[in-house]
Amino acid sequence: MGSSPRRTFCAITAVVTSAALVAVSPPAGAGSVADPRTPLPAAAASAAADAALTGLRRADADRAFVRLDTYRGPSGTRYVSYASTYRGLPVVGGDFVVAVDGSGAVLDLPEALPRISLDTAARVPAARAERTARGLLTRVRRTVAAPQLVVFTYDGARRLAYKVVVEGADRDGPSIRHVVVDARDGGVLADWDQIARGTGRGFHQGEVALDTRPAGGGFEMADPRRTGLFCSAEGNGPIKGADDSWGSGGSDKESGCADGLYAAQKFWDMLRDWLGRDGFDGKGKGFPMVLNINDVNAYWNGHNTAFGVSKDKARVLTEIDIVAHEFGHAVFQFTPGGFNGVEETFQLNEANGDIFGALTEHYANNAKNRPDYDYSESSNPFGRGPERNGYDPSKAPRKMPNCWSPKLKDVEIHDGSGPASHMFYLMAEGSHPTNGNPQSPVCAGGPEKVAGLGIRDAGRVWMESLLLKTENWTYAAARAAALKAATRLFPGDCAKFATVRGAWDGIAVPARDGEPTCGAPQRRVIGGEEVTVDVPWAAGLGNCSASLVAPQWVLTAKHCVPLTTRRPELSIGHREKAKGARYKTVEVRLGGKADLTLLKLDRPVPDAQPVRLADANPAIGSEVDIYGWGATCENCPVSPVLRTARMRYDADKLDHAKGPALYLTKVTGSAWKGDSGGPAFHQGVQVGVASTANPDKDAWYASVAASREWIRSVTGV
Repeated sequence: MGSSPRRTFCAITAVVTSAALVAVSPPAGAGSVADPRTPLPAAAASAAADAALTGLRRADADRAFVRLDTYRGPSGTRYVSYASTYRGLPVVGGDFVVAVDGSGAVLDLPEALPRISLDTAARVPAARAERTARGLLTRVRRTVAAPQLVVFTYDGARRLAYKVVVEGADRDGPSIRHVVVDARDGGVLADWDQIARGTGRGFHQGEVALDTRPAGGGFEMADPRRTGLFCSAEGNGPIKGADDSWGSGGSDKESGCADGLYAAQKFWDMLRDWLGRDGFDGKGKGFPMVLNINDVNAYWNGHNTAFGVSKDKARVLTEIDIVAHEFGHAVFQFTPGGFNGVEETFQLNEANGDIFGALTEHYANNAKNRPDYDYSESSNPFGRGPERNGYDPSKAPRKMPNCWSPKLKDVEIHDGSGPASHMFYLMAEGSHPTNGNPQSPVCAGGPEKVAGLGIRDAGRVWMESLLLKTENWTYAAARAAALKAATRLFPGDCAKFATVRGAWDGIAVPARDGEPTCGAPQRRVIGGEEVTVDVPWAAGLGNCSASLVAPQWVLTAKHCVPLTTRRPELSIGHREKAKGARYKTVEVRLGGKADLTLLKLDRPVPDAQPVRLADANPAIGSEVDIYGWGATCENCPVSPVLRTARMRYDADKLDHAKGPALYLTKVTGSAWKGDSGGPAFHQGVQVGVASTANPDKDAWYASVAASREWIRSVTGV
């Protein structure tokens, strides 16, 4: 469209003309742009994420955020997890993740958090909440954490509650129970067990090499390189021996530890070599394993794994897929959201264990324990063959469902893991593998067939998805995370994206509005598409766009409000322009030598969530997100729904009024008629106001920073 005239416009050309990202190089002298796939240092990523939250902090004085941790994904993206508080109380289910790519661009930033309005005075005493929690166990050893007043949020509900942690046992064995008790009526709102239990097999891998260390003139089964990893017979430190030869291949605990330590070391190496993760906790740390159970059981308790024996007492349950399954729960715990959640969260946690079991078997490729997608196939712990499998869970003895349904939340958590394990098999091997693996059915409504990525790439998608996990993770949220992961791991590769989507379609998890699509990396919101999230700051007037910058002030372009016209009426706070709340203008303030205007509303916006304004332009080469209700092509009508696209800041130029401007070039879209006055954001901060453009090519946005003092003098912010 190079021959199109430059003109004043009032829309985002949100039609992406290619399925792949079209990269626009900065002009000569503009400086280099960091590769978004090269990891940013953790400290820089955390700082970028923290800065991007300023608008959320200002939007609600009752809310505060606590940065929890920073993780690196297989794609090189950094994931920064946050908890939130309300009037000083922790919000259970109020966590979120901000992703930052190698260029410093902030991804997945929440536009707004759900509003909370609660009386924080409890009616139920804390002692009653503790008694209720202790009553869920058959034997109580201690109260681990005294009742803590929290705000519990799930599925739209907001309740004042106590969170209590008690340790003891229930009918299934050891238990560390987290219980949420309603602080108004004393009822149990939710509870979950910190101990992730499994059943399994003892299968010896044969003669293998182990990493052990010298101790007291002999040796011990403690890893010298993988910090924190050792094997103990009774929980009293690593097994020790006079020489460095361990076990007899039988059912004794030394042989069990030989199997278990080998499996744990292979799991660690798989995480490092295939998934880019440093240790079980992501920070170079491992955990002990203890052989102290005398029945068919194995579990992770938040601090260590524990393993038992087969039903006939002939084998210790420390084979590769059992060990990787239990330590897989540690990975689930040490990713955003931890293990806190609802029924589907625990089902996904169990599937996560089986997924890591399959990954580790394939990585180890042990001659005696050939890689597969069966779980406990060789030990036959209950005399009925493999307990679970990924290719057709319904055919295993537990008869687990293959497909997701709304009723899955009522299914026991191990059985409810079936659909997710099935999804991983479809993603890794496909529905009709040609490598000798079994065919796998596709659920009703899914694609005719699914092509596999291979298990290593499927594992990378799963690991990246875990770094987008939050409390109360569900199958629907896991699907959305996997699609985001695919866009970051395989940018522009629509065949691989289709495989990931097909695997989730293949287990009948329905698509949701606004989920990622192939064509470009998914950013804070989807580039070149309709906005699907809440936009309390969005404003529209006539044939222009605008943004709320203070409870009673809106910022737009000067050319949108000529002095000869009446003061405009505005629509505020809804992505569909016609559905926004209506306001009248009582004062117009022009921005001097800049294409900017401030409009004072006839009344303040209730519970206003204005944008944050930049004090400086971003670095040349930075990408920005533009928003507006403009036309989607050169001769199209304006859009009734707010749209957004990604552009690149390539140079400093002048706007329509000859004021300082950011010159932007198309990445996923551009601006056009109807977008005048609309905002451009960098890392959650408004940096520009749409002034002029060429359709589907480039645009000039008036610099907010250049007029920052004027805006502050008028609005007070």
